[in-house]
Amino acid sequence: MKDADRSKDPLLAGLSDEQAAVVLSPPAPLLVLAGAGSGKTRALTHRVAYFLSHGVAPERVLLVTFTNQAARSLLARLSALGCGRALADRESLWVGTFHHLALRVLRVHGYRMGLPERFVVLDRSESSDLLTSCMEDVQPPRSSLRERPWPRPGQLQSLLSLSLNAEQTLEQTLSSHAPELLESVSQLSQVYDRYTARKLRMGLCDFDDLLLGWRLLLCDQPAVRDEQRGRFQHLFVDEFQDTSRIQSAIVEDIAQGYRSVTAVGDDAQSIYGFRGAHVGNIQGFASRWPDARVLYLSTNYRSAPEIVSLSNQSVARHAAAFAPRPPMRSGRDDALKLSPALVALPDVRLQARFVVQRIVERIAAGVPARDIAILYRSHRHARELQVELLRCQLPFVVRSGQRVSEQAHVRDALSFLRLCHNPHDRIAWTRILRQVAGLGDTGRARILAELDEQLAAGVPIPDVSDRLLRSVRGDSKRALLRMFALLAELRELSRRSQPSDQLPARLLAHVIERHYHDYAQRAFADAEQRITDLEGLCRTSNERATGSSGSNAQQAALPLGPSDVLSAFLASTTLGEARDPGARDDRDAVVLSTVHQAKGLEWRLVFVIWLCDGHFPAAPALPDPRRASDAAGLAEERRLFYVAITRARDELYLCYPQTSGQSGLLRRSRFLDDLDDPTAPLERWRIEVEQPGA
Repeated sequence: MKDADRSKDPLLAGLSDEQAAVVLSPPAPLLVLAGAGSGKTRALTHRVAYFLSHGVAPERVLLVTFTNQAARSLLARLSALGCGRALADRESLWVGTFHHLALRVLRVHGYRMGLPERFVVLDRSESSDLLTSCMEDVQPPRSSLRERPWPRPGQLQSLLSLSLNAEQTLEQTLSSHAPELLESVSQLSQVYDRYTARKLRMGLCDFDDLLLGWRLLLCDQPAVRDEQRGRFQHLFVDEFQDTSRIQSAIVEDIAQGYRSVTAVGDDAQSIYGFRGAHVGNIQGFASRWPDARVLYLSTNYRSAPEIVSLSNQSVARHAAAFAPRPPMRSGRDDALKLSPALVALPDVRLQARFVVQRIVERIAAGVPARDIAILYRSHRHARELQVELLRCQLPFVVRSGQRVSEQAHVRDALSFLRLCHNPHDRIAWTRILRQVAGLGDTGRARILAELDEQLAAGVPIPDVSDRLLRSVRGDSKRALLRMFALLAELRELSRRSQPSDQLPARLLAHVIERHYHDYAQRAFADAEQRITDLEGLCRTSNERATGSSGSNAQQAALPLGPSDVLSAFLASTTLGEARDPGARDDRDAVVLSTVHQAKGLEWRLVFVIWLCDGHFPAAPALPDPRRASDAAGLAEERRLFYVAITRARDELYLCYPQTSGQSGLLRRSRFLDDLDDPTAPLERWRIEVEQPGA
């Protein structure tokens, strides 16, 4: 592609010189280091659109994002840039998260690894449940002096995920993240082997299996590797600093074909190491691609100059921890000229009172509550604040909550659809049998044992034998028969369905009408809200089927037989990122959020609280003479601090209490020491006694 006159090209109009340089960079390895608020999504979208507008076929493009919302946003922007015609064929779209794209690949090639055609993706809660049952089958090791440590299921689940994402052995992961468990590595490996075998036998995959499957196909199946390298002419990865080793390896393996890979990100915002993200992926990109071009987006269009200057100072004090970069500059000239404030408070109670009083003042001055956020390292830091906000009757929302698929009522209802799709799904059987009125643990265990025998014998649609039914009491027997009748009705609906019938919505509506409405009334105090949630899921599935909610890359990837439509719906629900429907956050309310959950967001006014060593940075990251210093952990905490202060547009308050009822005296965060410079654009406030305002 040749350079163009920007004034004549609508794809370049309105872009800064830095952004235009990204768009026009030739198809070759490209690293874009994009600081906070620098318009990286705009530059990336325009680069993709530029390629498409110059004749690149959509099916030759692989665009990876880290959230489904980001994928939808990118698709909407591409359409707005005139790429709607190029993207009209939904079969051509290869846009989505790593997990969605991996699922798409495995639907086609999974059989090469022994995956059944109708494999189902477990959500994290179900994975944890299955792992728990495997742990119960393995005897923890014991020493002569004491019982050796044995992890909680959630801890082991995280360690196994870290091991896979870092492409390490379990022993290596334990050595670096949980050395106290090293003595148990043999038994924990047995747990993992059982877990893997059970998933395969039941036709199930967890999230990490999707990535592992894609990676193994590229490593072990030359035909798949060659097909992927030949298919994708251009690869684009957003938020590259958040990739794990296995994700980076997948992208860079495929990119060996045409050597056109664009990685966009900011190592100063790499904050997900606990999930397996490896900051070395972005910092070492140029060494892995010696011919790579490195471009910078160094204008912050979000924050006031004083906030940008403060963030530069935080980075500059520890420049060795970040990739070389020019300092950020503010692209704003409309700022309120309010210097960030460093606020010392006597204790945590007064910290909460100061923050709330300041919010009251700013709301009275015309700042909408929704434009105010209180950020912290851990949700436990919000306790006093929530009490004070309630006392002052200020509306607030807490940014947290389960995925839709992890809520009990949604998992209950979807279990029927999962069995309709894959009768070998024992986890779904277990969940359905728990909904049979009057059926106790013993009865469920007998039924599950018989179902296991039938499944092992290859019975396509297992059922309860007359012999077993005779052992079940009257009411339970009738409820059990109704349940199996409902499953038969769902299978018949599926068999007679056409793709245009919005099969998932029809099946889910049938489950609600014939069973779940009455069951919810017995099982939950908030039954009506839960039914409303499920009805909303029905509407969502209809929107996906009709395309009214925008293009859906995952659905587009699959053929349109009824089974495939159902499979796509179950996968998108499990891999989706929708939050608790009851946790409304679109009203005019102050936002309370961890910094991790605030990444990518912005507010006019931001408070960062509990800036004390042991709290922010968190205690495990602090140097400890009793163990090796975790330099990587402290560096990630520093990046988390950088993310926190760059969420603010106009006003920033950095708050630290000096005492706590639990731990006595507190030392202010060492990250604040980095800002202890007379030239820093920072006001220093000290609240000595309880008083309104500052």
